[in-house]
Amino acid sequence: MTPEEERAFARMGRRMALLIAAAGVLAVLAPWLVVKLGLAPRYEIFFYLVAMACFVFAMVNLAVMWRRR
Repeated sequence: MTPEEERAFARMGRRMALLIAAAGVLAVLAPWLVVKLGLAPRYEIFFYLVAMACFVFAMVNLAVMWRRR
């Protein structure tokens, strides 16, 4: 790999790490957000589904990175 490809690979890895961390925080804070904002309970499920979609997206991208490496 060229140095430019290495930097792009590292940048993608950092983005995926941030996405996984953000999804985890969203999943943990979902009940608190719903109560604090006075939302209907269905929004908590929506937050969980968004977090799950982020996890799946990150795992697919990490598999692509693993194969590329």
